[in-house]
Amino acid sequence: MSSIFDYLTSSAVSLTVSGNTGISPFFTLFLIGVIEKSDPELLHMDGWIEKVLSSWIAIIILGILTGLEFLGKCIPVLDEAIDSIEVFVVPVLSIFGSLGTLGLLDAAQAAAAGDRRLLVADGVLWFVKVVLVLTGIVLALCIHLFKMLIRLIGLTCCAGCCQPCITVVEISCVLCGVLLAIFIRQLAIITCIILLGAAGFAIYKKFFENKEDDTPQTHTTAPNMDINATTTTDNNKPNTPTSTQATSPNQNNNAPTDVENQVEIPVIVIPSTIDTAESNGSELPPPIPPPSSNPDYIEVQLSTSQEEDRNDNNNKNKKESKDN
Repeated sequence: MSSIFDYLTSSAVSLTVSGNTGISPFFTLFLIGVIEKSDPELLHMDGWIEKVLSSWIAIIILGILTGLEFLGKCIPVLDEAIDSIEVFVVPVLSIFGSLGTLGLLDAAQAAAAGDRRLLVADGVLWFVKVVLVLTGIVLALCIHLFKMLIRLIGLTCCAGCCQPCITVVEISCVLCGVLLAIFIRQLAIITCIILLGAAGFAIYKKFFENKEDDTPQTHTTAPNMDINATTTTDNNKPNTPTSTQATSPNQNNNAPTDVENQVEIPVIVIPSTIDTAESNGSELPPPIPPPSSNPDYIEVQLSTSQEEDRNDNNNKNKKESKDN
């Protein structure tokens, strides 16, 4: 059981180093190089990767890059440029970080040499190493995306004032995470789970939440209706249209309809009658039709015209009698 746990902790250490590479790639490799230089028995690096990471030249270069990265991330505008460039740098450096810790799997294999049931074939062990390297690349990119989201929140909330504090927190997280994972390997499983959770949150915020916000919402709109009506309003009664013209969107606009051929007849209402009816609370009298359709008005007009003709005839007769 202890050998199986060694395989798990060794894999967790590899993923933890890869995840911290997404936060601060140069500082993570700097720590691995210093640890390997101080005690080669902790990480069991291979020959070529040990020369690349733990040589004095590599440690000095990584130390200078770490200082420049720290200073650049304290400046609000410059930190965004650095994060954008590190999107292409993080996958490459995560490979070096994973390869620097894969020697722990070989150490676990050597520890299980006494029990053949716990031995792993060389092909399976190489497959596990390749999977850890590829998983470390994806994890490093997701953690780098998570870090960019946190910096964006700090930039919008505090107008860039919190960028130095965020940088210090990042360096502290990398320092604690790498040292605890290497020196206390049982804690590497916990740090690996935390990094995987942060990576999952970054993937959700970047891809799935944006799709949910961009989904179109269905809206129902009522068809447009053009209505022209001449009405007589009353305080106690609803509006009653005398003539209505409505067109449906499914009808042809050029086709003649019966409503269009109707002739609107104006309605005449005496204002004094309306005021009297409103004050008494009674109903309005029926509307009076126009003179052209009122028979009483027509009869009165005919009678007056007949009297005028008679008067004209009488005047003509009187003039003729005077002339004679």
